[in-house]
Amino acid sequence: MRQAKENKIVFLLVFLIFLFANCGGNSNVKLERLAKVYARLIFTSQLYAGLPDSIKSRRKKIFNQFHLTEAEYFKKLKSIKADAETWNHFFDVAEKELNKMKSKKRR
Repeated sequence: MRQAKENKIVFLLVFLIFLFANCGGNSNVKLERLAKVYARLIFTSQLYAGLPDSIKSRRKKIFNQFHLTEAEYFKKLKSIKADAETWNHFFDVAEKELNKMKSKKRR
């Protein structure tokens, strides 16, 4: 009985270590995902300027594509706060994504 309890505790500790180790590694992925959403929203608002229904429809598609709600998107943006390094990385990724979309449109 004691051995089973020790095994459960060891399993729980390994699981928690694995969980926390993976949480930290996803922060850049999440940031890059947010930056890509931002770039696509900017691109959409420029492409469909003067067509509010089209913009609204495309915004929904962008959020669905990235598996985010608009509320989650803004909540995650607010969580960055005033970290200059994080914002610099965010805008670098967004700028690359925006340039990529603009070059595709020209073709």
